[in-house]
Amino acid sequence: MFSVMVQNAKTGTMIETPEREVAVINQTFCDMFDIPGPPNQYVGLKSNQLFLSHAPMLKDPARFLKTVESTVYSKESIVDEEITFINGKIYARDYIPIYEGHVYIGHYWEYRDITEKKKAECDLRKANKKLEMLSMKDGLTGLNNPPIS
Repeated sequence: MFSVMVQNAKTGTMIETPEREVAVINQTFCDMFDIPGPPNQYVGLKSNQLFLSHAPMLKDPARFLKTVESTVYSKESIVDEEITFINGKIYARDYIPIYEGHVYIGHYWEYRDITEKKKAECDLRKANKKLEMLSMKDGLTGLNNPPIS
């Protein structure tokens, strides 16, 4: 059931072995990183091969790769780290180290498309700034309103 769930998830999901080999990868992940072909063909490959070949898609590929390496090394969970692509897409990345008892058995990566959410947040900030500017002027006279004390 887990495998079916991952394959049908709307989030890009990849699970790696401790040696950084792809154990599970879904189509959404491949689509997000523009990785061709069916995802199962990448099982067993080193995950950094996938990232290196598609790093030019990222706004800051060096930072992305460095962050991945330091995250894996530290084995500390990360939630909602933002990754920006040159095409304007913004993804939130989660990382969870996988343990079975006290034995480290792999890495779980999940990517969610938050592009629309970030655009809505930006639009809201702009609208609030405009509202703030409008509130400083009298609507009828156009004169500045006196400060509220």
